Amino acid sequence: MARGMGNILGKAQQFQAKMIEVQERLRDESVEGLSGGGLVKAVMNGRQELTRIELDDEVVDPDDKDLLEDLIIAAVSDARNKSEELAREKMGQAAADLGIPAALAQQMMGGGM
Repeated sequence: MARGMGNILGKAQQFQAKMIEVQERLRDESVEGLSGGGLVKAVMNGRQELTRIELDDEVVDPDDKDLLEDLIIAAVSDARNKSEELAREKMGQAAADLGIPAALAQQMMGGGM
């Protein structure tokens, strides 16, 4: 019984170390969120940090500021969703590499994989 518990604790420690490694790598990966048919682009890294906003000249109309604001929000939301999916994918793969079932990995991460 003690040996089994040691194996579980060892796996948990390996998992924790792997998750820290994955989180650091996610900082270097990026995703793009688009809106307005690509006129507005938001770029986020895999840690959901907004790193860049790009606006096509066509969308910058001082008389229609509300539209631009809505397009920026939509692009950022799209980028966030893609970034979260990237993180889930990378963390899930890390758990699978250690032989940890996805459901258990989610519990170990507090349900948010």
